[in-house]
Amino acid sequence: IDKLERLEEHHLKFIHKPSEEYIIIDLDNLASKVVTIKPAFSDEKSKIFFNENNFDLSPKKIQLTGPKSIIENINEIETIPFNRKKHNKNSKINLHSLSNGKISFEKEYVSIIQKKPKIINKMLSLIPILTPEEIEVIPDWITIRISGKEEIIKEITTNDFGVTIDTTSLKIDSYAKVIISLPNEIELIEYRPKRVKITKVLAE
Repeated sequence: IDKLERLEEHHLKFIHKPSEEYIIIDLDNLASKVVTIKPAFSDEKSKIFFNENNFDLSPKKIQLTGPKSIIENINEIETIPFNRKKHNKNSKINLHSLSNGKISFEKEYVSIIQKKPKIINKMLSLIPILTPEEIEVIPDWITIRISGKEEIIKEITTNDFGVTIDTTSLKIDSYAKVIISLPNEIELIEYRPKRVKITKVLAE
């Protein structure tokens, strides 16, 4: 207790002296830091469920306050383990508390939200037009512009499309309508040409 008088050197004063024999005083600077919140999972199935449903945390970052020497070594905070069986539409999940008890959180929990998928466009060229062996057309390929979820669009190739022609009426130098078969969850924005010229029709 006698050493407490040295607090005056740091411009600190006691408002009340406790009766305990020992007193711990932390003279570390108080600091704040914004860190990332990382989801934790109770099992692998819960992690898969979280990702497949396009879930996310809100907010994704949070401010911590506490002794500078401790704060500066913290870069992220985990949630308590997410369990798919306990999830509901208005789920909130608590943050994993730090054992030392010296750190305070801006808030004790975050919300689990469902992200809207990012929609992007993509152009593909030289998609071949498939025709019966006895028929030839010009051009024999098309260019298309499509739209869809980013994760699907990124994997799409020319091999995922089926392009044929309307064979209702086939005559040399006439034009046939192009028919396109699209993969699931893909929207067709535009394509060209819409009609192709028939250059060869073999007699039966």
